[in-house]
Amino acid sequence: MLTKALAIGMVAVIAGAAHSWVVGVKVGLKPRETPVAADPGASPKPPDQPGSGPVDPATLGQFISLAEAHALFEAGVLFIDTRTLEQFNQGHILGAYHLSTVELAAGQAGEVLSLLSSATHYVLYCDGGECEASENVAQRLEDAFPLYHIMKDGFPAWQAAGYDIELPDGGKP
Repeated sequence: MLTKALAIGMVAVIAGAAHSWVVGVKVGLKPRETPVAADPGASPKPPDQPGSGPVDPATLGQFISLAEAHALFEAGVLFIDTRTLEQFNQGHILGAYHLSTVELAAGQAGEVLSLLSSATHYVLYCDGGECEASENVAQRLEDAFPLYHIMKDGFPAWQAAGYDIELPDGGKP
């Protein structure tokens, strides 16, 4: 009897996890008032404020072009790579952090989330085209961290444009 109850309970847990994976569940996050530095000895990066650089992120829409993303990169806006960890490890935008729905669902997003606040603009990207990883992560973060922009062209276009990237050996091309 106990074995049967445990088996039914386990099926329910697996079904719930599968449903969350397929449908997507927003992560219950609370925005930080100010971002915290990833390195405890470093100063926190201040939130990007409108008018603080050559491009005002507040004037951009949710979906941005490659050129707009590069302007935000030059202004020091935080970039988040939403592709798989394997893809991220093969190369990514210089200084980008990795965060996917897998890490969010597993509660393993602390480092990246500690850099965000409700006043922080940030750029999400994936492979571009039909890739929806950036939009999936944005849906899970938008209540707590609403100032996101999605670079629709994705990493392949960034790399093809010759913009700064990091490679596995820690070097640049």
